[in-house]
Order: sequence, then C-alpha cells, then structure tokens
Amino acid sequence: MSAANDVPASTVTPCPATAPALPALPVRGVDGLVPLNADARIAAWQRLQFGLFVHWGVYSLYEGSYRGVPQGIGYPEQIKAWMQIPDEEYLQAAREWHAEEWDAAALCAAAKAAGMTYVMITTKHHDGFCMWNTATTDFNIVAQSAFGRDPLAELARECAAQGLGLAFYFSIIDWTQHEAEPYANLNAIPESMMPLIVAQIEELLTNYGPIVEFWFDMGGPTPDQSERLAATVRRCQPSTTVMNSRVWNDCGDFEVGGDNDIPDFFQYGPWESVRSIFPAAWSYCTTDKCDRSPETIIPQVRAAIGDLVTVLSGGGQFAYNIGPMGSGAIDPYDRQVLEGIGAWMARHPRALRGARPTWLPIEAASGAWRATATDSELYLFPAQWEEGLEIRLPGVANAVWRAEVDAAGAGARGGVSTVRAVSGVGTVGLVGGDTHAACTSGTADSSSAASLNSTVFDEAARALPVRREGNECVVTLVGPCPDDIQPVVRLELDGPLRLLPATAVPLAAAPEEDSSRAWATLRGCDLVAHRSAKGYGGGFAAFDAVVFNASDTGFPHVSLRFFFDEGDAPSPTTMYRLTWGDTSIDVSGTELAAGPIRLDTHVGAHVGAHAAARLRIEYAHPFYYADALDLRVASIEVECFAHSPSPSVPVVSAEPASVGAYAGERVRLAAAVSGWPAPSYQWYRVDVDALDSEGLPGVAIPGATASVLEIAGPEISAPESAGAQHAHSSACYVLVATNEHGSVTTQPATITLRSGEAQRGVPPRVGAITVEAVMGENLSMSGDGANRIVTISAGTVLGCAVEVSGDPYPTLQWQLLPSGAVDWEDLPGQSAPTWTRIIDESFNGAKLRVQAANPAGVVTSGMVTLRVF
Repeated sequence: MSAANDVPASTVTPCPATAPALPALPVRGVDGLVPLNADARIAAWQRLQFGLFVHWGVYSLYEGSYRGVPQGIGYPEQIKAWMQIPDEEYLQAAREWHAEEWDAAALCAAAKAAGMTYVMITTKHHDGFCMWNTATTDFNIVAQSAFGRDPLAELARECAAQGLGLAFYFSIIDWTQHEAEPYANLNAIPESMMPLIVAQIEELLTNYGPIVEFWFDMGGPTPDQSERLAATVRRCQPSTTVMNSRVWNDCGDFEVGGDNDIPDFFQYGPWESVRSIFPAAWSYCTTDKCDRSPETIIPQVRAAIGDLVTVLSGGGQFAYNIGPMGSGAIDPYDRQVLEGIGAWMARHPRALRGARPTWLPIEAASGAWRATATDSELYLFPAQWEEGLEIRLPGVANAVWRAEVDAAGAGARGGVSTVRAVSGVGTVGLVGGDTHAACTSGTADSSSAASLNSTVFDEAARALPVRREGNECVVTLVGPCPDDIQPVVRLELDGPLRLLPATAVPLAAAPEEDSSRAWATLRGCDLVAHRSAKGYGGGFAAFDAVVFNASDTGFPHVSLRFFFDEGDAPSPTTMYRLTWGDTSIDVSGTELAAGPIRLDTHVGAHVGAHAAARLRIEYAHPFYYADALDLRVASIEVECFAHSPSPSVPVVSAEPASVGAYAGERVRLAAAVSGWPAPSYQWYRVDVDALDSEGLPGVAIPGATASVLEIAGPEISAPESAGAQHAHSSACYVLVATNEHGSVTTQPATITLRSGEAQRGVPPRVGAITVEAVMGENLSMSGDGANRIVTISAGTVLGCAVEVSGDPYPTLQWQLLPSGAVDWEDLPGQSAPTWTRIIDESFNGAKLRVQAANPAGVVTSGMVTLRVF
C-alpha cells in the first residue's frame, strides 16, 4: 500500500541564512505533535487517515422507493424492513441484478484520485445478503444474482494493484436469522447465530488478503459474544486488522461515534468518524433524501473537506461514504464530489496527508482555525478568510522562518481552474466558487448553475505577516482568499512543532534561594483534560500539565506530590501511568495519595535549562483504552533537584489494607514505600498460624514484584468442616521493600473469604430511546438506536421513552449534554422511563440519553441529538 500512503515530497526550500520572520521563545517548548499509537498495528491504521466507504447491495436497486412509494423514515439500505418487502420479492430483485457497470478498478481509481488510501465496502448489511462467494449461505451475490461474480475478490485485487488498503463492513444483525427491528437495530444475538457469524468472519479474513479495518455494525451481543467476535478477528489477522467499537462491550480497537457525527474537539486515543455524502442515505437513493442539483456540488465538496480537516486535526480517521447505483456505477454527481475533494487534496498535498494532529488547544480557538503539522511545517485551516483577520496560536515556541499561503500544489494545477455546468450536471476540474464571498461567509451563491464557474487562485506562495505577542504566534491574513473550498496557511518552522501552552507553570527558586532546587505548584485548573475517544459520553482519558524552567540550571531529578480534596482520593489499588517527557512510571492510587513520587528513578525524567517538560496522567492498565479517568486532582507539587537525593533506607508510607473476597473474586492489595535509591519489591504469603511469631515474611509469590498485588479468592482455603485441620478462611500477605541501604516489611494484610457467592444481580440493559411528537407534526428522524438525529421545530412537544431491565431494577436518570458543553447534566426529577418536554431553541445541538444503575453495573443508552429549527 506504499503508493497510497507515501507523503508527498516536501516543496520547502532550505532556510535562508537570515533571521527568521519570528524568533523562537527563550524557553524550549514540549513536543507539539500527537504521536502515532504505540501499537504498530493501530499506528499503521492511523497512517491511512482517509478512506472511501461504499454501501452497495440488493437495496441499491430500490433507490429508496418501493412500488413507486418513497421510503419515509429510515436509511434506504434498510428498505426491506421499513417497507416490509416480502422475502421472495427481495430475492427476485437479486436474481435480476446484473450489475453491468460494476468496475472495481474504476472505484479504486476514484478513491485514489480523491486522496483516499483505502476502500471499505459492505460485505453484508442487516438484510443478511452476502456480497461474496460464501459457503455459509446461498443467500449471496454469486449464487443468487444474474451478476454471478464475487465483487470482494475483484476489489481485493484492484486495491492491491493500486496501492490501496481494503476494509470490510460487516453487520452483526442478520434479518434471515431473526426478526428485523430497524428502529433500534439493537437485536439480541441468539447463541445459535454465533457459529454462522464466526464462519463468515473467518471467510472474509482468510480469502481476501490483508484487511486494514473490520467495521462491525449494530446488534446487541453479550459481553462474551463481543469478546468471541473480537477474538476471531484477531486470530485470523493479528497483525493487520483493527476493528471498531461496534463490536460492542468495549472490545474494539478504536471508537466510532454516531453516524455522520463530526466531533469538533480533540479526542485522546484512536477513533474514527464516518459521514455519508447524503447523511439521510448511505446506499444509493434518488428520493428527496439526496439533493443532487448541480448548484450543491461546491457546498458538498466544501463540507466534505471541512469535515476531513476537523476530524484529522482532532486526532481521528475519516471515512467518506457514497452508494453506487444498482448497476455498480458511481452516480455522476457523486463522482464529481469525489473529484472536487481530490482537486483540493492535490492543491494541498502535505497539509493533511502524512500530517499529524497537534497539541494546540483547538477548543480555545472557538472554531476560528484548525491545525496539523509535519516534521517542520505547521498547517492552519482558517474557518474564514478576511483581509486583516488574525489567527492567534497560543504557545508556539518555535522560530518561524516564514508564514505563507499554502501553494505546495500550485505547480500541479497549471493555471486557473473551474467548475462548469454541463447538461444540468457539473463537471469538476478544480472546484471553486465566488472566491472572496465564499471565503468570508462560508457559503457560495447557489442561485444558478452559473455560480459553478469560478476561479481558484494559482499563485506563488503569498507571504503573510507573522508576529509574537507574549507566547502567542499571530498570523495576519492578507489579500484575496486563495481557495474558497478551504484556504490553507503554511508556517515553516525551525524544526518539529514545540509548544509552551498558556497553562504552563514556571519553576521558582526554592524559598531558601538554593539554586540547586526549584519547585512549582500545579493547580487543578492548570491541568489540560483530554476527552476520551468515546467522545461526548466518554469523560476524560488523560490530563496534561506543563512546567518550564527559565533558569540556566538544569534539574535531572524530579519529585511529585499529589493532593486531593476530601472524598476525591484515588482508588488505592488502581494503577496510573505518569509520563514525564518520554519517561513513564506506573504507580498505584495508594502511592499517589501517599507521595512523594520520585520520577528520577527512570532515565530522562528531568527539566533542562531554558526548557519545558510535560506531565501526563492516565490509566496504566485500563480495562478499555477509552475508559474515563476516575481522578480528581486538587494540586500537584513539583520539586526539582540538581543533585541526587541523599541515600535512605526504605520507609513504609502507606500500609496495605485488609479486605474481604468471595471465592473466585480477584482482589488487590497496595502499599507505598519511599527510599533512595528506589527499592525493589517482593510480596510474600504468610502462614496465618505464624502471624504472632517473628519468622516473617513467609513464601515469596512468583512475579509479585510491584507495589500492588493482585490475588484470587481461590488461593484462600475454606474449611471443609468445622473440625478441619490446617484450613483457613483467610490469608495474609506482606510486602518487603529493599534497596542497598536496608529493607522494610509492611504490616500483614488479610484477605478474608466471605461465605456464599457474590450477589451482584443482573446488570442493567437499556433499549433504544423511542421518540415521537406528542403535540405537533414537525419532526423527522435518521440514524438508529446508537445515535438518532431528531430534527424538530421549536414549540413541538417531544416525548421520549426507554425500556430498561436489570435485577434489581435499575435507578434511571435522564441526562442532557447542551451544545458546546463538556459535561452531561442530570435533568432534575427525571428518573422515570419517559421524558416529555416542549422543545425550544435552547435545545438545538443538545444530546439526550438515559443512565441506568444497579449494584451490578452502570450503563447508558444511545444518544438522541436534537436539531431545532
């Protein structure tokens, strides 16, 4: 796939031997580029960045209508269920399907020309019709259609030939195996279906070469079923395939939000956004769900590029969907939109492809700009272009050699380019619009086809003024807008992007004016929170803080002490990862609370002279990588030393606590020990009968050499009878910490075996939120139970309901996420299975969900997004 993934050669000329346009800050900043994932498999997937999503199947033949009646509610690829098409009639349509214009080579060429690096196709949608030559069912394109060929095999060959990756969409739902429920599409998966599903996944991942992404969709598998589906994918292609979160139950490799959802904020960890050229239709449709009038081509291209920039600069991947016609051909309109996207990509070949998101605070920009960066270039994407408009970049610490309009692709353009309306359909050369008007307002004049005749400036790079105000880099836009689809500004830096954020805290000299020591206090508000890859509902997965040293003295030794408000102490046995620069150390909540934590036991934990350093806090071993961090820090005291601390024997700062456990339940013990050099650890099991003797510690537990011990209840022997000999209902453990100056043993911690079995009940299960207009008719919907979009007029009374189960019956809470907000709000007094409200303009862009909780767990429903007009 090298051809598709190669980053275009840099067009940057060597820096002149003169002063830069903007000098560097006197303090060397922290790394400004978001790195690829540490897992090589996921990193390879992240390099793909941008792909073509293709929905094609029997449903494409209907084009969104059945017997002349347009499908109202629902996506057209689900027309069989929504319009209740009989099985035999649907099968007859498949038998008459010739797909005479299907051309895998042309599809791949269109994707590649659009700047995409992979093609993802529907292998089986909810209708259960398989688009490959499968041995699992004769309900497939080879056995039942007049076409009679395997399009996946043809696509696999062409992707390989053209240097593209191949990805598969696969519906867990299969309407040939259970009743269709298109409103929610969250059907429970009968265990009898699992052998069929597994066999189909095995075929797809065995017969078609390397698959770069496996995209599960919908259904309601149990946690065990999700684990088995994920295990099947990893077993078949352990080194190539990544899978999305719709395998459910936190078993995927990356998160994918709701359909057509474009988060405008940075998300920490791998994630993907999928968007259809027509959000109300993923497969081919010719009803009013899809407006293919010529004057909409430019807005379509502009919207697609805007979404692509937003997603990639926010740390995600982007898949853009089209639905080929039943014949297999790409509709001319859809093809022109792809060509328009490719034209913009050709004009700006390095701005996105191969670039990385940055740690610049895009949320603070309030939508004014987005940014990506390469090794020595920073690319800016202004939301609008006006003469004299300023782009303020907080914390860019680099010297800037020049700021200019990006014209890296100018040589490939060869002159003025236009879009012309021909026979009612536009032909795309390079897309533009009324350049100056479009760049200031963000819209183009679409009153007539004549508006499609437009110019994209073909010019040498236009220099832009750049200056520094405090720690802000300020770029001023001058001249006419260079690209009305999306203008791009390029900053040539003196090296990789480095940042000194506004939240950075300076190190101060020690109170006694000892130049060999310095300190800083990081308040909670100095920590920058990064949203989980789960997006709107995921909380925060990591916190960053930056300190900087403006002195001439470097500090190779760093110590941290965490402080927590009452009631906010961390979970004692949870493991957290502290990363200082490139160095990481795992510590328990017990150690965080006890402090101090010496980072200098690891090479690289230091603060250089005239340099900044970043501290990152996240889970060390999360159950799922996108889990929200359960940590509320009041402040962190940072102390730096020029010299190593004085040697000391280990001292216990927090003893392990005794706990109770049921048979089979895994529990943890944790202790905190200080000393220099940092001590090594060993846990021992102590004979209960020997607790009063002085012969501790006991029997060393193999591999138990960390500050936290994880142990299972079965290691405690329960008495078989009241008179049993040498059997105990508890076990004791101690930790011994040793360094070259001595050792220390903690007090014994007892794990007591509880009688009976753990009574947790049945975890809550929440169905899809159903929506209806209680009063008023102005309501329309798209999406499904995972993420439903409701378009509603102000003043309409909206009624929502949800079905919930669990033992004991869960407590419910309706929650709202207002547009632009970070935290979900509990709706006061709304704890019933129904919620009714008069909708006004304040709900526009808001999201609604239900949380259900009982002793066995906490779950949330899918989201309903409100669009109020």
